[in-house]
Amino acid sequence: MSELAAGVTRTLLGHEVRRSEDPDLLTGSARFVGDLAVPGMLEAVFVRSPVAHGVLRSVATEAAARCPGVHSVWSAAELAAPPMGADPALARPLLAAGKVRFVGESVAVVLAETEAAGRDAAELVELDIDPLPAVVDPLDALADGAPLLFEDHGTNAVGGRHHDPDPEFFAEADAVATARLRHNRVAPVTMEPNGVLVVPHQDGSVEVWVSTQSVFGVQGEVARTLGLDRSAVRVRAPWVGGGFGAKGGVYPTPWWPRCWPGGWAARSAGSRRARRTW
Repeated sequence: MSELAAGVTRTLLGHEVRRSEDPDLLTGSARFVGDLAVPGMLEAVFVRSPVAHGVLRSVATEAAARCPGVHSVWSAAELAAPPMGADPALARPLLAAGKVRFVGESVAVVLAETEAAGRDAAELVELDIDPLPAVVDPLDALADGAPLLFEDHGTNAVGGRHHDPDPEFFAEADAVATARLRHNRVAPVTMEPNGVLVVPHQDGSVEVWVSTQSVFGVQGEVARTLGLDRSAVRVRAPWVGGGFGAKGGVYPTPWWPRCWPGGWAARSAGSRRARRTW
């Protein structure tokens, strides 16, 4: 291949691009969130709702808190963290309070010396939930009288674009066809699960290692939820074992960073660090 003329920059188009990440991946030296550890680190294990929709009467954590290796157990009552979301009527609590809205919603979080101890304790958390009617079809969810997930919002429709029909629009068309299209759900599946490690510092700032595609999105939501200036939140994305868009957002419960209870609980735990992968 001839040498490039002076001042000419080679582009990626039409040229071989060597992968710089392969040596670390092939030798096992790449470090993901699950590989990270810091002194005094606690593991966070979440207790999740087995009910799709219901009134959350109580969360009993006393037995779990007495388990060996458990640092603390938090429900919404103890955490007292603000919900996530710009629209107050649709704000998602970091831990369910008063109501659960889907199977797997985080209801409590156990901070323990080891993940095994946390899982053992999580099984002792007792949830008192009165089931409510649930709908699993989006069209049924829009029907009159459908159970509402967020009563203050008044509808199960989060948003959308609606245009008033123009009766003259198709007046001169030779044929008019109507159709209802159903799109399949898309669920990106990554080799690395979600994970986050939160380290609170004595000056009130926090350092966050998270498997994410959006470090600034995480930074902003963590700062808002913890009541910190953005400059007091440092977010690091180590090696990320796949994202495909699923790790591009910020979520309320651990998928994540979601400024998860893990972040708030870690800060509430004082100088202890908290990590969670799921």
